[in-house]
Amino acid sequence: MIGRWKSYTPTVRHCSLLLVCPPFLVWVCAPPAVADDSASIDGILRDTWQRHKIHAAPLCSDAEYLRRLSLDLAGRIPTTDELDLFVQSPDRAAKVDELLHSNEFPRFWAELWSSVLTDYHHSRFYPPNRLLLRQWLAAQFRNNRRFTNIAADLITASGTVDKNGAVSFLVRHADRYDAERVTVRISQAFLGIRLDCAVCHDHPFDRWTQEDFRSMKRFFEAVDFSGSRERLRVRDVVPRAASRKPRFLSGVTASTTQWREEFALYATNSQAFSRNFANRMWYLLMGRGIVDPPDDFSTQHPPAVPALLDYLSDVAHRNRCDLRAMIRLICTSDAYSRTSRRSQPDTKAQQVFAYRVLKPLTAEQLYDSIAVAYGTTPQVARGDFIKTFTVRTFGQDYTNSWTYRELDQHLLDKFSLDLPSARGTVSELFLRFLSRQASPRERQLCGGRSADEIAFALVHSNEFFWYH
Repeated sequence: MIGRWKSYTPTVRHCSLLLVCPPFLVWVCAPPAVADDSASIDGILRDTWQRHKIHAAPLCSDAEYLRRLSLDLAGRIPTTDELDLFVQSPDRAAKVDELLHSNEFPRFWAELWSSVLTDYHHSRFYPPNRLLLRQWLAAQFRNNRRFTNIAADLITASGTVDKNGAVSFLVRHADRYDAERVTVRISQAFLGIRLDCAVCHDHPFDRWTQEDFRSMKRFFEAVDFSGSRERLRVRDVVPRAASRKPRFLSGVTASTTQWREEFALYATNSQAFSRNFANRMWYLLMGRGIVDPPDDFSTQHPPAVPALLDYLSDVAHRNRCDLRAMIRLICTSDAYSRTSRRSQPDTKAQQVFAYRVLKPLTAEQLYDSIAVAYGTTPQVARGDFIKTFTVRTFGQDYTNSWTYRELDQHLLDKFSLDLPSARGTVSELFLRFLSRQASPRERQLCGGRSADEIAFALVHSNEFFWYH
């Protein structure tokens, strides 16, 4: 089984039909109601900490919380005006809702999910239109479309890459159209299952066989790519070997010739999809997945807090993977508000979220936060900044691990001469760059230094580059 679906005795009021397809479980109608208040997250974690005799870190300050939340939902640090207003009236739940309905939220989360879905690799044959994909994703998030529908549209997308942004997801993973690569990536992105080891042989560490992979790959073998690189068209064709119908990992075999549509239906209604969505959202907001790495649900990586994953996946399934609802649920919990400060590292406490996990800013967050701190954009263009960073670091999923091969500071070293000029007192600079007051020791160290020198030191500091 890929994890455990919370069991209960179905009744007529709850469900009229239940399809059990190990290792997947598909609900035909809604499961029983689950209380989706953040106290459930915190209650589960408190029970976990008590069993392991772990003392959780205290809650962070209001200033720390606002900085964390602004980076997560708006993709930048808060302005000093936003900080002043929030500290005077620190309604955390209200601030979550405010940012969720801001114009910055769909823009930043479109960039975030674009990197998850297509990474930054530059295809030699069929380059995806990442700008159009981001615009398409931003429209979905702005209209609060359920992630089940978004995923289904990405899996079944047809049309030309210059007209339909959703097409770029398949295009990115289809050099000279390779159904194997598409199957591997879709399984990893939407089901949290790594099938790459089953391409050539039975999976050595999990239950998947080579035949499982071949049977599921057929869902994407009837896809045709035609046209030029700039106007590449994706469409379905009539399967050439209808007798060799594809089979989903649950064992369900396609019953029509609309293979991609059937796959999307099976996938988005599976237990694995809801669990993967819940775990990925927890990872993006908390810095560590309940299953970690976040796209490898397997016997090698069991959930650190099984009850928490069960609860969040229940909520995700019930609301069809409502992105905003899941963000609100997590960000208003005490778990999200824990401080990262601790006397010494504790691996077990980190695994069960007893304190905040540190993670570096993405290239997009870094650029936009520099613009907020300096009050103006750097001279280097945003696209060039991001492109230079991503080429120097990852050609893969940029959010797949927050432990990057190369520190972000290396990129700023390259562009240090392009940073704007800074103005302000020591107090003003610390508030703008770090969202806090300077300590007496820091004031002493800054004595006699110019605003540009202080700003340069702050923007290159670990505190600026990392969530905390």
